Amino acid sequence: MWKLAIMSFLHAERAEIGGRNFAATYIAHRGRNRWLGCMRRLGLRYLQIHFSAPQVKIYDCRIVKTEYPVEALPAKAKDRWHRQIYECGVRTLRNCMHEHYEDCPWREQALYACDSRNQMLFGYETFSGGNLQYAQANLRLISKGLRSDGLLQLCFPSRMYITIPAFSLYYILAVIENYEFAKDRQFTEEMLQTVEKITACFSGRIDDAGLLPRFTEPPYWNFYEWRDGLDGEPIMRDHEIPKRYDACLNLMYVIVIERLERLYRQLNRKLPQEYIVQVEKMKRSIRNYFYDSQRHAFVVSHDGKRADKMYAQLTQALALLAGVCEGIEKEITESLFDESLIPVTLSCKPWVYEALLQEGQGYLQWIVRDIENVYGKMVLNGDTTFYETEKGADDFGLAGSLCHAWSAVACYIFNKYGEEIE
Repeated sequence: MWKLAIMSFLHAERAEIGGRNFAATYIAHRGRNRWLGCMRRLGLRYLQIHFSAPQVKIYDCRIVKTEYPVEALPAKAKDRWHRQIYECGVRTLRNCMHEHYEDCPWREQALYACDSRNQMLFGYETFSGGNLQYAQANLRLISKGLRSDGLLQLCFPSRMYITIPAFSLYYILAVIENYEFAKDRQFTEEMLQTVEKITACFSGRIDDAGLLPRFTEPPYWNFYEWRDGLDGEPIMRDHEIPKRYDACLNLMYVIVIERLERLYRQLNRKLPQEYIVQVEKMKRSIRNYFYDSQRHAFVVSHDGKRADKMYAQLTQALALLAGVCEGIEKEITESLFDESLIPVTLSCKPWVYEALLQEGQGYLQWIVRDIENVYGKMVLNGDTTFYETEKGADDFGLAGSLCHAWSAVACYIFNKYGEEIE
């Protein structure tokens, strides 16, 4: 006679996930069992249960929904469809908040500096009080993940071999933006201890050309977004790669240092003069190395002798925000609408929207139309959360996340500019 019954719970956002296995096992004793597992989160739309026993009787089986207790602000959007898109974004953000921000509730359930920067920024306009205490708790947790090389861990808390250098720059942006919203000097000064170690790491890698080479050693994944030429693959490697300059890394560094310098002035502090001098030289070098005057666009990368002749929407947006487009602002802005460029992914939409709004509020209506076309399509498709990428579940070999908080930029746009949207 069987004394135990083994129950396996398989969960996913879709019925077909390739060869992946997202499962948990419960071993039941003979007789009636009552069990509630509060320490295991399941992000799912489908639940499959297998029993290894000759006979079982199910009295009750359910999933307990758990959300971080935060109040969402009402949508400022006037249009009903815009409000539906906003609510979809709110639901996406809610599903990616538990003991810390999560990239997604199904797969990693992990805290990344890039993803959480977006989540914090969107939350300032979406949740009551900007969900400030939660954002600061996450920034503090991330600050504890400083590695010996001066960069942050890939996820928090963790001890991982690889990391993404650009994500450490996102953390600095998140600290700056938190101060802009909260004006909490004491908290910001605490975070600056980590920020200063990160900036020292990047500053120390700037070479004689006045540029930051990509990180060539094996522990570093030079990722910017999920597009060919920008994804830094292969992720795992055991060898050093050739020296090369990535436009995104250099442009992001310029943006970060210039915004950090403004923050320091507000705090009556002084950023090391060396950083300011380096950035001024870097801006000139970026223009010399990456700008293609025939194509009227910035290339993705350069090996020191020749450019790669790849052109991305993200690179043009960052170039506008970094202030390296003097005299060519109009053509670089227009290039953002060039469909022959590598299009920006959902995680980096905020960069494009910010760059356009910097050039004038007249672009707000185009941004709204883009939100309708990209995010509104998901709502019309019946989805209740926003995808990781526009490919949805089919991306990454059937592993694409259907709920990814870095994609909830519509909440930010609709509530920050709701009164101005026609």
